[in-house]
Amino acid sequence: MDAASEAKALDARMGRLFRALPETGRGFRQLVGAATVDGAAVKAGVTRDHVLETLALAVEMGGGPAVVYGARALEAYEGLAE
Repeated sequence: MDAASEAKALDARMGRLFRALPETGRGFRQLVGAATVDGAAVKAGVTRDHVLETLALAVEMGGGPAVVYGARALEAYEGLAE
């Protein structure tokens, strides 16, 4: 699945969750909005090596779930960097 399709599927899953938990959803969206801008890292010159270093630290801190999401994050970066 490409990065755009993955993002759309994730948005749908999160939408269902946050309709059930609206206050949590508002807080999460505010956090994400403050922390991300589409493609900002790529535009700022973040390299694949930078992404891999960050993902290695996330795996160290987060264990198994971080491996799963790290793999997805790498795919998303690669999709945006093309």
